[in-house]
Amino acid sequence: MAMSTAVKEGPKIAICGAGISGLALAGMLSKELGPKLQLKIFERAPEDRDQGYGLDLDEYGQEALARAGLYHRYWDFSKPYSDSWSVCPMHFRGATPEPYLIMFRPKLLQKMFAGFGARPESNRTALRGIILEVVWGLPATDICEIKSEEEDVSRAELLAADGKSLGTFDVVVDASGLHSPLRHHRVIDEAKKVYAGSVLVHGIIDSPEDVWPKELLNLFGRHGNLVGAGVKSRIGVQRFGCSVEDNRTAVLLDVRMEGGDEAVFREIGIER
Repeated sequence: MAMSTAVKEGPKIAICGAGISGLALAGMLSKELGPKLQLKIFERAPEDRDQGYGLDLDEYGQEALARAGLYHRYWDFSKPYSDSWSVCPMHFRGATPEPYLIMFRPKLLQKMFAGFGARPESNRTALRGIILEVVWGLPATDICEIKSEEEDVSRAELLAADGKSLGTFDVVVDASGLHSPLRHHRVIDEAKKVYAGSVLVHGIIDSPEDVWPKELLNLFGRHGNLVGAGVKSRIGVQRFGCSVEDNRTAVLLDVRMEGGDEAVFREIGIER
């Protein structure tokens, strides 16, 4: 981030990254600063980029929604009961499988303690779409590409991929994630990537109700999460659809394995 020490006509701000955090910040700045604000948002990804499946917003994320004027739409992109968990072993020895642990947030405790409120799974794509619709009313095609920044003492200039200047700004906010093209201007990553000993494999099921056996569905119930715990692996399934009728579910398999992801590909027969 680069900030000018003298702003006369209201700050000229650039937000690099039109994901959830960048757009939510834009909404908050618009409400706080009003018409004085000169704001541009830059996004390098195409409009139809995959936004991932779900996320759960803690009290700070929910506060950001409220400050952006969006909290009344919370349940338009969040799955009811998706903050409850059913935990079971990977292998059953009995005739009727039963979970050995159910975790949820009781309504009474949600009302009694700050920070203990509902944290349902929210659909990333739907959340981003609502922010664009409600806060901006702009299609994603209006957002430009971004490559890098050049700074002087008080202001920052942004450059497009072809080297063309996108403007000079009093404040530049980098909200473009882990693979940010601006990251090297503010963070020195001396450590390299290190394999931590496990591999996480992701997948999506459109509707478990259509393909799962009855016994597995009974374990899942109406809970938002089902976790199977084993000695060397864990599997989790997590609902992230926006409504009761939307049963899309993410599948996450966590396997501890020597040799990194290449060993996993060899194990399941995928040639790279």
